[in-house]
Amino acid sequence: MALPLAGPWAARAADTPALRIGNVPLDSSSEIFAAQSEGFLAKAGLTVDVQPFNNGNAIAAAVVSGALDVGGVNVLSLAAAHEKGLPLKIIGSGSTYTTKNPTTVMLVPSASTMRSARDLNGKTLAVNVLKGIVHVSAQAWIDKNGGDSKSVRYIELPFAAMPAALAANRVDAAVVAEPNLTESRNDTRFFGKSFDGIGDLWMIDAWVASDAWIAANPDVAHRFGVALQQAAVWANHNQDKTAEIVSAAMKIDLAIVRSMHRATFLEHPNLAVVQPVIDVGARYGVLSAPFPAADLFFPGALH
Repeated sequence: MALPLAGPWAARAADTPALRIGNVPLDSSSEIFAAQSEGFLAKAGLTVDVQPFNNGNAIAAAVVSGALDVGGVNVLSLAAAHEKGLPLKIIGSGSTYTTKNPTTVMLVPSASTMRSARDLNGKTLAVNVLKGIVHVSAQAWIDKNGGDSKSVRYIELPFAAMPAALAANRVDAAVVAEPNLTESRNDTRFFGKSFDGIGDLWMIDAWVASDAWIAANPDVAHRFGVALQQAAVWANHNQDKTAEIVSAAMKIDLAIVRSMHRATFLEHPNLAVVQPVIDVGARYGVLSAPFPAADLFFPGALH
């Protein structure tokens, strides 16, 4: 467990160039805003310039090229990048999936007669990205629960477009994330916790930097990770306060944020919540073979 950083670092913040942070503005990545607004980054002697991106792949490319210092990337995409030899390492933990508080689930139209995973055989299921973490977890969930994932037709749709596609019966089911999950509740019904296909608890995303940047800035990488860890603890216990942060970052109504399932952040580094993602990715062909989760981490992020 990393120890809290002492006060002297704060004096450095004004003299330290702002870290260029790439972030998809979602609840699951909002701890960076909590770290900023609650002063955890400043106490670590860091300032940040948070830049919005549409997806983690673009962020990863920008980190590798040096256009960004740090970026938020989901673990499966990071594992695939690692297998291809891209020089990226985790310097800070991100949000987790927990079956006790699912923020992404499989929905069907309200009038659907489907009741079990087996009923999905031969049907059309919408996911946000083919071969992504949503797609792979859905395949694993279907197979775990008696269906045949190979018989299902998968199509790509943005999360925001899924509720309308379900309501119009253009797809038979969809894996929908918050806030679209809450926004669609009048026209859809819950079908399954598809992220359980990977496990009851696993890390969805993480904060990464390039090997070259970490080698040049190991102390900064460590301090960033500690600040994000402190922000995670605070955010998990202050969701009433983080609701306003998320509403502003995502530009959605505060009432929606307050009513939806909120992200849970990993409070301590833990390889055991990363390994299941790698293993399922290998099982469903996104990765050629499993490898140790420690390979994805900057060693300083594990202490």
